[in-house]
Amino acid sequence: MPDLLTDHIAQIISLNTSPGGIPKYPRDSILITDTGLQGDGHNHAKHNNPIQAVCLQDVEKLDELCLEGYPLYPGATGENLTVRNLNVNSLTLGTELIFSSGVQLKISKVRQPCYVLDAINPKLKEDILGRCGMYAQVVNPGRVSVGDTICAVPPGESAEKNPALWPHTGAIFCGGKSRRMGQPKAGVVLPSGQTLIEHVYHIMKSLCRQVVLVGHGQGVPASLQSLPKIEDHYQGIGPIGGLEALLNSNLDSEYLIVPCDLYQLTQEALRPLLDFSLKPLVVLEHQGEIEPMIGRYLAHLLPLVRSQIAQGNFALRDVLSRADIHVVSLEDKCLAAIANANSPKDILLPAKKII
Repeated sequence: MPDLLTDHIAQIISLNTSPGGIPKYPRDSILITDTGLQGDGHNHAKHNNPIQAVCLQDVEKLDELCLEGYPLYPGATGENLTVRNLNVNSLTLGTELIFSSGVQLKISKVRQPCYVLDAINPKLKEDILGRCGMYAQVVNPGRVSVGDTICAVPPGESAEKNPALWPHTGAIFCGGKSRRMGQPKAGVVLPSGQTLIEHVYHIMKSLCRQVVLVGHGQGVPASLQSLPKIEDHYQGIGPIGGLEALLNSNLDSEYLIVPCDLYQLTQEALRPLLDFSLKPLVVLEHQGEIEPMIGRYLAHLLPLVRSQIAQGNFALRDVLSRADIHVVSLEDKCLAAIANANSPKDILLPAKKII
């Protein structure tokens, strides 16, 4: 459901270049080098500066100015990246922007409006003040595309300095039938006062740049209702249906998945999966038993998943048997962290605590 996915997640909606001057024209995908977008030109030497390599602007600000009578659109004011849900002008200098493609920028300078905007309207320079976007320097070059998502990391919390931040998406599966629990697991309250899914969410949020929910989401508490939700396209086939929908969402290139009922989940249990030196398709195992619902999955696994569904084979272990995977052995001390809560008895939950 694309409308739900884009409601809360920062992403690129337009990439814009020109031989020089404004407007800049849209591109579907482009290489960002140390000096800016490949092929983008500048009419003034002052803009040929690595501190001003990339200019970013919020589409929401362009929409505001349109309502005020200015005929603006992505690229009209000369920005390179038109973005949604980022609130560029509120970002602190030094904020790192990590894109789902792996490109990384750092906010470096406030963009001040200049006389070039007079070609649109001489009054625009005044009215766009504080809404003109920001400049960024390139930390990690690479290719970006329209639709790439963005994680903003405040100064002092960079991905390099904070190994807990994995620059991809965490996905919590919450689409099970919960027959033995007697109610949707997501809403079961733990002795701590948190619901099951709130506990899992806080662990995932501490590790991943963003978190989404996969499945019907029944029982999800109000505190998490604003999270993006991805609903299965194939109903009644189990977790493989959620995996197909997630990989088909185009939200990211890679995902860390977990079920919502890991009532003792810890960072320590998941962190070995996020080792950058490992192959992207990584799953946990203990004493020779693979845990297919706890692992990293690449988006390009989608054709294999769909092929299995078409053949009526809904077991995730069979998908893994046909893919190149890296298995991480779980230490005995972390075994309790991946225990599933299948009934109230599993978590010693008094009946009156179930909501």
